[in-house]
Amino acid sequence: MYIATNIPLLDSTLALIQKEQVDLGQIDRDLSWSEASTKADGLLLSAGSELPDMVYEAHGQLAAIGLLNRDERLLDVPRATGAGILVLEPLRGESASQADFILMKILTEARTGKYDPVELAGKRLGILGFGPTGKEVARRAKAFGLQVVLSSEECNRVQADLYEADLLPTIDLLVSVDILVNLQTRAAVGEGRFGKDEIQLLRKEAIFIHLGDPQVLRMNEVVRALDWGYLNRFIIDLPPGYEEIQTVLSRYIGEACTIAAAGNTLEARRSIEREMARDLILALRGQAVESAMNIPRLRLAERRVHAPWLRLATLLGQMLGARLDRPPKQVNLYGGSEAPDLNEEALWAAFLEGLAHGLGEGRINRVSARHWADEAGIDRHWQAASQRPDGLSAAAATIRGSLEVGGSIRHQTIQLTRLDQFRFTAEPTAHLLLVPHANRPGMVGQVGTLLGARQVNIRGMVLGQKEEARDIALMWIMLDKAPNEDLLAEITALNGMIQPEYIFLPNELLTPID
Repeated sequence: MYIATNIPLLDSTLALIQKEQVDLGQIDRDLSWSEASTKADGLLLSAGSELPDMVYEAHGQLAAIGLLNRDERLLDVPRATGAGILVLEPLRGESASQADFILMKILTEARTGKYDPVELAGKRLGILGFGPTGKEVARRAKAFGLQVVLSSEECNRVQADLYEADLLPTIDLLVSVDILVNLQTRAAVGEGRFGKDEIQLLRKEAIFIHLGDPQVLRMNEVVRALDWGYLNRFIIDLPPGYEEIQTVLSRYIGEACTIAAAGNTLEARRSIEREMARDLILALRGQAVESAMNIPRLRLAERRVHAPWLRLATLLGQMLGARLDRPPKQVNLYGGSEAPDLNEEALWAAFLEGLAHGLGEGRINRVSARHWADEAGIDRHWQAASQRPDGLSAAAATIRGSLEVGGSIRHQTIQLTRLDQFRFTAEPTAHLLLVPHANRPGMVGQVGTLLGARQVNIRGMVLGQKEEARDIALMWIMLDKAPNEDLLAEITALNGMIQPEYIFLPNELLTPID
């Protein structure tokens, strides 16, 4: 495994990488960007210049990028997603440092600002964007006697109870707090979410601290509010690259506008580097990590439940894709009574990866699968808790009619249970020969004799029946190797046979479920 970075790493990060027996190279010292994009398995990057196009276009072995800071100008995440590159962002590393910074600013403003000093005990602290940093702020706030208020649009009652917090709609939160900490990101709430209307809801002397994505703010309205005296106690920390905005804001709030000061401690940098290096290595080894930002995130407990069902979804996608000659216009996924409550986005990512591979799109992976489906114009519909007997099934409309595949998880084993209208129970194998035929005596013997004469070994066979009409049956035949086109033509020529189908399933989908 080879990781490239664009900065000199700290000794503690280097020790972790060495312990994991991973090779490391520094860009512009040990290798060029061109070499990094085609030779490295992963990149560990800090904000600087924008990544060159070759990173997205090389289609080499680059599988993942770990970001050491959230600078959206460094990396085009949608473009990386389309290229199938997993992107990791810091979750915990800078949270403690940012929370300390926020509390320091609150204390400073409460005691040494240009307005009368205030006691913090009993004051209401509202937090928007209740991620890792927000939770660290909430923990510290309790030590000063602050009453934490969270937005009911972002949190639930269980989370609020953990921090002894009030839970209010966002508008009610804004009008009632003495201190507002905004940690929202554009990805979570959209661009330009916070502006004049929201600012005017705040109390006249409220302290407003913004550490989230600057593009969450309608910055022209913020400047106008400062100019008109609506924001008397405004504090903002901007990411690198926003120096021009800092110059403008500093005319009104002076040193209350900073650049990259919130997480700028050695401890934060150490923690972020170790977190990203560890997660990048785990991701390159095929393990799920919470810091992945461009695939659906699953908590640890969810991963255990989802793992076999996501494997089944990929397998069904591969089977359905192998039966098609082009991407379908519409695909329906159904969760049956046997299936647990599944994450829809994660399920689609897994299924679409298999569908793309079945159609011969080998470069598509779980990261790029949904982007590929959007580009292909595949309309997708998910129905949970359906009455279908299959644990999970998929259907696609084609000129041949509706093609369906289905399966379930039983005793931690994948079992396939449906092909179109045929019902059966079979384990998947690499080489499958599916032979619909007239349901009458002697049909199985004819196919078995023909395969034996052509030296094709049958590992197993299962017969499928339709639930209602019994005139057509299905031979689900497991072979040792792929049949050639001549053999398929000979089977088709047998009296009573309907067009057979051959499906290949890759071994990585057939390994036992842990």
